[in-house]
Amino acid sequence: MFNNRVFNQFGRRALAARRVTVLFLAIALVAFTFSIVTPAQTVHATYPGQNGRIAYGVLDRTNGFFYRYTANPDGSHVQPLTDLPGYLNPTWSPDGTRIALDIIDANGSTQVAITAPDGSDIQVLTSGPFIHEGADWSPDGTQLVFNYSPKDPALPGFSTVLWVMNSDGTNAHPLMTAELSGFDYEPRWQPAGELITFSRIRKYVVGLQQEAVFVVNADGTNPRQLTPWGLAAEHPTWSPDGKLIIFNDASWNPYPIESIWIMKPDGTDRHVLYQGTERTGHVKPWFSPDGTKILFACGGFRPYNGDLCIMNADGTGVVNITNSPGILEGIPSWGTAPLQ
Repeated sequence: MFNNRVFNQFGRRALAARRVTVLFLAIALVAFTFSIVTPAQTVHATYPGQNGRIAYGVLDRTNGFFYRYTANPDGSHVQPLTDLPGYLNPTWSPDGTRIALDIIDANGSTQVAITAPDGSDIQVLTSGPFIHEGADWSPDGTQLVFNYSPKDPALPGFSTVLWVMNSDGTNAHPLMTAELSGFDYEPRWQPAGELITFSRIRKYVVGLQQEAVFVVNADGTNPRQLTPWGLAAEHPTWSPDGKLIIFNDASWNPYPIESIWIMKPDGTDRHVLYQGTERTGHVKPWFSPDGTKILFACGGFRPYNGDLCIMNADGTGVVNITNSPGILEGIPSWGTAPLQ
């Protein structure tokens, strides 16, 4: 596909017709000729605690889907999470005992599911067409916020909005009573619980889209824009103390040059933390639970390779933890170590 975030809601429409190129919804994954991205394919808050394992996806180029795995923070002891494909970041519950992820059902729709970190006890929480994905946990673990659309991505009028439900799948309802124009996706709950950050796409043409980071009160009131449309900001998530939002831009020149930015929850003190270079696509940054490190996808565009990297919270000391030539790894998240 052509545009990074590939599968931004708009890009997804084109892809959906073939159900192959991937990636997602407003989110979007990457972009390659069949698309890949930063994936899309979410996204998610980092909750404070001891550093646990990471979760991530490996792209299957034959179908454009991600298959999810977990590993130690140094990239060792890799284990499959599930053999069910999906698009977006798997996200850890605040206590590190459950993972929320999207899966593709028999009808080609995406559904929100939760599972134990070893892949056992998987429970599918949503049903019906078409889009249920990008879920993230409330600080107390009792609710999930996610992207939703009952409309076919291949048809005119497709858009996505944010919904909230209990973590057992009950009481699903819109987050915001007054919907704004555009595609809302990849919501992330502030660890303190007061705010939810998310990305919004308001305009799409082939190879170009306008995106911005927003926040909204956790009760769905007072949505406000934090970044200008010209920055093409996306994939926001929180520091463990809830005092910072980290995100990446979506620059193309003509290849992805995606830098990692950081700012306060009111949009002030916005600055580049990690400067991207040519072909650094699909970064999707995520803080470690102890707040000292940042996990992100690194070096993926042409050829279609991509690894996982970790750097210090000040943007220094980048280390590649996977080094997997010929494989595209992305959509990472970092979980809290469960209490013993």
